[in-house]
Amino acid sequence: MKSLNIILIVSLFCLYALGCDTKPKTNQSISNSNEKSNVDTASYRQGKLIFRKFCHECHIAPELPVEGTGAFANLFERLPSQPEQYFIKYIQDSKSLKDSGDQYARSLAEQWKTGYEHNFKDSLLEQSFYDLILYIKEAARVEYK
Repeated sequence: MKSLNIILIVSLFCLYALGCDTKPKTNQSISNSNEKSNVDTASYRQGKLIFRKFCHECHIAPELPVEGTGAFANLFERLPSQPEQYFIKYIQDSKSLKDSGDQYARSLAEQWKTGYEHNFKDSLLEQSFYDLILYIKEAARVEYK
């Protein structure tokens, strides 16, 4: 399994170094503004299914209000630089991220004190992470009144 992970990491690095686009092939760009977006509905639905399968036990759905706002509102504005990539790293293996000294990951652990570690690196395909990001961003655009 380690050799597969190493091959995956080297492949992703090579794609990045060569300037290849490793982002999902959808007909929209992921955004979190209040503007109308042209969302890939299949990707959105897939992201919603992924959320229901892996996330809903601990996280309220992005489209649901929590104390007048959404729990996921502005999530990607709150994450460190390159937020989508950071989000993927975090949900792939939050323990490794914290153990590497990442201050943001450590501050989340300190803030929430659940002891839970996200570890979906072997559960989700790369496209699944992007589908999940799309779903969270779009669902969190709901205006709460």
